Amino acid sequence: MIAMTILLTTSCNKYPEGSKFTLLTAKMRLVKTWTQVSDNFSNSTFTTEETGYSDIMVTFGKDNTYNFSGKWNSISFEENGTWEFNDDKTTITLTENPTNGSNVQVWTIVKLKNKELKVSRSDNGFTHTIEFAGE
Repeated sequence: MIAMTILLTTSCNKYPEGSKFTLLTAKMRLVKTWTQVSDNFSNSTFTTEETGYSDIMVTFGKDNTYNFSGKWNSISFEENGTWEFNDDKTTITLTENPTNGSNVQVWTIVKLKNKELKVSRSDNGFTHTIEFAGE
């Protein structure tokens, strides 16, 4: 009983739109293939359609590798690299394999549920928020 109370207390919500309690670790919830369901830019006049992106998917592996793929204006792209949480598991750092230099992105986790992921990042003064559905 005490162990369950400690587990539930330490599993409380650290994400603004996350679950109150979960028995799954953050890594257990993150490691899977995610499909983009929405893409929003704040402080801009761009709509999702105007960005030209489609078919966006990201797969987080147990071995801390990732694959990010999709299309931009009907041109397919793919990015591979490594991912890691920060110490309190509120951000994910994506480091692309350095084929043309190293591209690093930091995503702040807004929601991390078993089948829902919402992240945001700052990009040239804009806040870019992406929602994914898990498989």
